[in-house]
Amino acid sequence: MTLPKTPRALVVYGYSIEFMLVGLIFVILWQRGWVRSVSEFIDQSAAAWTTLFGLFCAGAMAARLVFFSLNSGDFGAWLEWKKLGSMISAVFLFNLLLFLLVTAVNIVLIYVKGTWLSKLGIFVGILGFVNSITFSFFVHRLSRLQAVFNLEFKKAIGDGKSQK
Repeated sequence: MTLPKTPRALVVYGYSIEFMLVGLIFVILWQRGWVRSVSEFIDQSAAAWTTLFGLFCAGAMAARLVFFSLNSGDFGAWLEWKKLGSMISAVFLFNLLLFLLVTAVNIVLIYVKGTWLSKLGIFVGILGFVNSITFSFFVHRLSRLQAVFNLEFKKAIGDGKSQK
């Protein structure tokens, strides 16, 4: 199997794999007959899940703001030159909206218990956990990319000064 060539297609491919993984986990829960007990657990602890995913949402917002501050310098110009800036911004926005959705579903689950929303809470909760892991890797790799860029940029500026 070959990976997509464009960054946008690669992001869509990655998130589709996340949704398939979450769907597979949900189907396994359903097949084992554990959905009812997990639904009851989610209903009973919805306030704690709201707090947790609210913190994830705040972290995603902070990461997005840090990216915007990085985007205003040479690193941001380089990302735009490579046509990666809008794609990376979309990844940050997707994560922020996902954590906002999971938080909102859990707020509703505090007051509405034992309905189909409990099953939706399971699905988006698993998606939130899976996404929090991949989002952490994404932020880590982006920070490593920025560190490499800074090192290469300083080298290029140093080489330019020594040639003059």
